[in-house]
Amino acid sequence: KSRRLKGEPLAHIIGEWDFYSLTFTLTPGVLIPRPDTETLVDAGLAFFSRRERGRILDLCCGSGCVGIALLKNLPDTISCVFADTSEEALAVTKENLVRHRLTFRGLPVAQNALESCDQALGKFNLIVSNPPYIPDGDIAELDASVRDYEPHLALKGGADGLDFYRAICENWRGALRTGGRLYFEVGIGQADDVLRIMRAVGFGDIEVIPDLNGIPRVVWGILHTEI
Repeated sequence: KSRRLKGEPLAHIIGEWDFYSLTFTLTPGVLIPRPDTETLVDAGLAFFSRRERGRILDLCCGSGCVGIALLKNLPDTISCVFADTSEEALAVTKENLVRHRLTFRGLPVAQNALESCDQALGKFNLIVSNPPYIPDGDIAELDASVRDYEPHLALKGGADGLDFYRAICENWRGALRTGGRLYFEVGIGQADDVLRIMRAVGFGDIEVIPDLNGIPRVVWGILHTEI
């Protein structure tokens, strides 16, 4: 009780949290999954509704919750690579793959989303990413339960919060197959900026999807020509 009174999140105290009707192992080194992020999973599932095969990349995977929620609701012929720069995040993802019996369909790899992708990973039909998107200057204003207990590595998105969107669009679009899609979760008020960033590097048919509260939460686009 004393830990809770100090503001420590319940998810850290119990070491797990529910997301998309699944329970995930968590540590203080990964972001606690939010209900808003379920919009990203819904969008990814809609993309695969008419496909029986394919590869997914969960970039900035954290606990692995997005990619794992997708795999649990898709055929066994669909696999996912989980990429993060944090060793702790990759260890937690590995644990969650074991927990959900998905080790044969999921591969955790160390990759920095701000740098060029490793071409050895191959091509993907879908990239999903919930990157850090809080402007650095806003971190101090966050609720204490987030500011003091969640990893800043998973929160800080640069001066305007858009560093990861720019880098991923520039450096990772080459990992998509022709007709492949990139789906981003975005923060409040960022959808238009992310849409412009995607359009500037060649994504087309860009759409914005609201979350259950009507807030623009997911921005996605199609890469019509392979790079």
